[in-house]
Formats: sequence, structure tokens, C-alpha cells
Amino acid sequence: ENVKYISTPMVFGGTNIFANNQNKESIKAFFNALADESNYPIAFHCMRGTDRTGALSYVIGAMCGMSEDDLALDYLFSVFANLGSSKPKESDLIKYKNAIDQCEGDSFKEQTMNYLISKCDIEKNILLKIVDILTDESN
Repeated sequence: ENVKYISTPMVFGGTNIFANNQNKESIKAFFNALADESNYPIAFHCMRGTDRTGALSYVIGAMCGMSEDDLALDYLFSVFANLGSSKPKESDLIKYKNAIDQCEGDSFKEQTMNYLISKCDIEKNILLKIVDILTDESN
């Protein structure tokens, strides 16, 4: 009875979920939910827990300062799931990394935040709040 369910449906279809305009409002709602400490502990998932969940986990980890190697290992870990013929691939990961690399910033963390601000219209203070909640540091 103490569980709060927040639905933020997103389409995937093999594309970059952040670049798909159909997802913009759901992505903003997702990050707003992450920025609200009353929602913790929090769990999030998609149908299989790989594509959309993997992409969101990737950018959250990047915002929190995870190394690019650890981000890649974490993203590709779901390859071990029994998903039939559709499994995450390194090429899926590369599309996110390449898109983030196009953004300004002195670190991958800054580039990721700038990517989310520019692609999804997420306010910087929301992203900093999430980092503060998850890491006890906002810079």
C-alpha cells in the first residue's frame, strides 16, 4: 500500500529514445520523479529491462560520474538475459555515447547533462538534484 506507481511510457523501436520526440514528456516526468526524494527507494523498468531501462540507467550513471568503461559494462550486462533473438548490442550503446559526445562539456558527466537539457528540455536543477540524491554531491 506504500508503493507509488508512476507510468512514463516510452517508445523504442530501435532508435535513440532521447531523440524520439514522442518520448520527451515521459522522459521529463521520469527525471522529475527521480528528483523527488519521497519516491525513494525507487525501481524502474520497461518491458524487458534492457533498451529503455538500459538507456536511462546509462545516462543516470554518466550523470553520477561513472567511468565510460563501467557504463558500457553495466549496459551490456543485460546481454546475459534470456531475451530470445533480441539482445542489447554494443552498437546500441554506441548511439548513445556518440550523441552525448556531440555536446559541450569538460567531462562525459557534463556532456550527458547538457545532452539531457538540450534533447529533453530537462532543467539543470532537476539533474543536479538527482545527482545529489544518488551521490551526496551535486558538482
